[in-house]
Order: sequence, then structure tokens, then C-alpha cells
Amino acid sequence: MKFGFFVNAQHPRGESVPQRIAEASEQVRLARDAGFHMICAGQHYLSHPYQMSAIVPLLARLTADAEGMEIAATVFLLPLLNPVDVAETSATLDAMSGGRFIMGVGIGYRDEEYAAFGVQRSERIGRLTEGLEIIRRLWTEDEVEYNGTYYRVPKVRIATHPVQKPHP
Repeated sequence: MKFGFFVNAQHPRGESVPQRIAEASEQVRLARDAGFHMICAGQHYLSHPYQMSAIVPLLARLTADAEGMEIAATVFLLPLLNPVDVAETSATLDAMSGGRFIMGVGIGYRDEEYAAFGVQRSERIGRLTEGLEIIRRLWTEDEVEYNGTYYRVPKVRIATHPVQKPHP
């Protein structure tokens, strides 16, 4: 049996974000020393009235404290994001963690996030499906070209590949 630790990245307005990140770092070290196998953090935007640390820089910061542990993004709101960026960012987190990155994706549910990113809720399944295909292909193929309903990628080669094979 494996145990994971979900890092709370959401805090009440007025609290010190640098202090909360320092506390999360300490919690991750304690979880690692207690034998936990994984840390994870979630993603949301515009979380008012709360403050919320962005998932990628937070996980990147905590990776150093989580030596030997799996690092999980649970979840990226993929329909709101550029799949090329997610592919390269995730490959970088995989490299930083020594091949222990887990990438979770979801469709999201908050109307304010969709409105702020200019994405229609009705497109979320199609964007998720196309985004996953692009990410997988970028990680596993030498050269990728993609022309879908929501995304267009010219003939490219990814700059950073994941450590895990075939991919996280």
C-alpha cells in the first residue's frame, strides 16, 4: 500500500503566501520522512476569496523536498491550457523528479475559469481529448504535426522529453 500527501495550495486572503509555501515545504519533508510515497497538488484559477499557488512552480519548489517521492499534478485543467506547454512543463517536472512525475488531467467545472480563458464549456471534452493526443504524441514521436478542431501544431520536435518511458 502506498500513501500520498495532498499539499494544500489554497489559503484565506490576507495570509502570507511565502509563509504558506515554506510550511508546505516543511510538511513535504515530514511526509517524506514518515514514509509517504507521493505528494500532489491541484490546479484552479481565480480562486477568490482565497489565494491559490500555481501548481507548476509549487510542485517544482517542493520536488527538492520530496526526494524519492512521486510528484503528482492532480489535476491540470487541460481544456484551459495549451497542450504543447503542458507537454514540455510535465516533461521538465518528470526530469526534476527523476522520472517520478504523475500527470493528472481534468475538464474543470468553474464557469469563471472558462470565461477568463475564453473557452466554451461545451468544448471541454473535445479540448481534453485533442490535448491528450497532442501531449502523448509529443512525448513519443520524433516529429509531430496536428490539425484538430481546437488545436493546430505545425510540424515540430519537442525540446524536452520525459524521463519515464513511454511517458508519465
